[in-house]
Amino acid sequence: MNQETLTNDYKREEAADEVRLASVADRELIRLVAARSHEAFAELYRRFSAPLFNFLLSLVSDQHAAEDLLQEVFLAVWKGAGRYRGAAAVKTWLFNIAYKQAVSHLRRRKEVLVDDLDQIAAAPGSPGLSGDPIQNRIIIQALERLTPQHRAALELVLYYKMSYREAAEVLACPVGTVKSRVSYARRQLQAMIHASGQSAEDRY
Repeated sequence: MNQETLTNDYKREEAADEVRLASVADRELIRLVAARSHEAFAELYRRFSAPLFNFLLSLVSDQHAAEDLLQEVFLAVWKGAGRYRGAAAVKTWLFNIAYKQAVSHLRRRKEVLVDDLDQIAAAPGSPGLSGDPIQNRIIIQALERLTPQHRAALELVLYYKMSYREAAEVLACPVGTVKSRVSYARRQLQAMIHASGQSAEDRY
């Protein structure tokens, strides 16, 4: 058996692993990650990195910081997968880790700064945006004026389609608090958008 044959066999086995893992449930993936499966970790990253990145970006408004925080989230997952007990869905568990990382970052930074609203508005997955660049900018600016807690609640429920219970698990607060934050955030956004002279078009 020559080197080329060995290489082809390895590639086929690797491809088969990828296909197999693509059908594995999230909870089983976490169990495999806890057992130090790099393939399972790669699959978990493939499934959740994009929504987690968009969520982080929406909270910290800094693409480079969001990228760094995403790596910190998955590092925490790699280190802490063995502590996952399944009380919450994997998705809410991951978003909870991301939320805590973002809040810690904002506390260190003391305030949210937006260096490039146009770049943020153009990011894939930006919630509530239309094809109108002027209105998009107004929506992004309005979102930036919300506290991270209110913005996170609004996005989890309206953009990520989580139930109030799931959002409460992510934010580690009562369901009633999530409902209050979402209601308050919607009122604030609508008021700010209307004050700008633009129509909210029932986005919120």
